[in-house]
Amino acid sequence: MKERDWTKSVLSKSLIWICAPLAIVCACSRYTPSYGEARRGWGCQDEYVSLINLVATPERYDGKYVSVLGYVSLEFEGSAIYLDREDMRRCLTKNAIWLNVELGTNIPREELYRRFHGKCCLVEGRFNAQDKGHLGLFSGGLDVTFITVSGRCHR
Repeated sequence: MKERDWTKSVLSKSLIWICAPLAIVCACSRYTPSYGEARRGWGCQDEYVSLINLVATPERYDGKYVSVLGYVSLEFEGSAIYLDREDMRRCLTKNAIWLNVELGTNIPREELYRRFHGKCCLVEGRFNAQDKGHLGLFSGGLDVTFITVSGRCHR
């Protein structure tokens, strides 16, 4: 009888040591309102660029991973990041960067729209100065690797 209690005690403690870290990992990786695979890192390998600089000097950032802040529009043939809501509302595409959001994702477009459309977002990805988006209307393209809602837009 004693041996059985000892075995039960050891198994219980072993399960605690196995399950506790697993529970912590699961709790820490709960849903966040973002999209992307492994985030490259805000301020680490990505270069923060103002949207104005990205639009004005696209050749300077061509092929680089950048982080940019602005208002995201997710529309058919018109997904882009704009400096402010007014530019987005008026579709001032030369003041915007085309977003390739759906590369490598299995998130339905409706879900992306619900989570990010019309909101101030931090967007990260590789910038392509030659990718002008649909009909060449935009000032460059961004292959998005990470996007999240941000409260830091000034307008």
